[in-house]
Amino acid sequence: MALHLSIEGPLHYRAFRHSLVARVVSSGGSWMQTVAVGWLIYQLTGSAAAVGMLTVASRGPALVFSSVGGELAQRRDPRRLAIGLAVLQVVPPALLAVIAGLDADTQLIIYALVLAGGILNALALAPTTWISSHSVPTELRRQAIGESSVAYNIARFFGPVVAGGLIAAVGPEACFAVNAAT
Repeated sequence: MALHLSIEGPLHYRAFRHSLVARVVSSGGSWMQTVAVGWLIYQLTGSAAAVGMLTVASRGPALVFSSVGGELAQRRDPRRLAIGLAVLQVVPPALLAVIAGLDADTQLIIYALVLAGGILNALALAPTTWISSHSVPTELRRQAIGESSVAYNIARFFGPVVAGGLIAAVGPEACFAVNAAT
């Protein structure tokens, strides 16, 4: 039995490249929103505890809804599920972009939108991971997962950097709009 070694890695596959770029751009937008919403809540409340509660609202749903997303991905077409969830994920940051400019007490609305986004992100994790890992041959899946992790960390680094610049230049609304677009 001959061992076939290929110099082609996951990036050789168009579907994986597209998936990877989409995940980097989307993750970058999400990190921009994380910075912007924290800044906005602090501006509204002056409370570090209020900012901490945003983390609970945005990341807490993953404790419950990630497994639900996995179940849905097993029972439904993961691609269609991911597309549907991606469309729904536009709504919370788009609404945040609109209400960020209002001079009103919008703290509760912000928390609700962050929570809704957290739920949608948690539901989308399994189907988007499935799509990415299944866009390459089986023997390249581990390498694809590693490359996806590197790409996510790049987004995790640059998203907050870009957010800081946008918030300073034009305000948090721009970060929410960029996240909605991504």
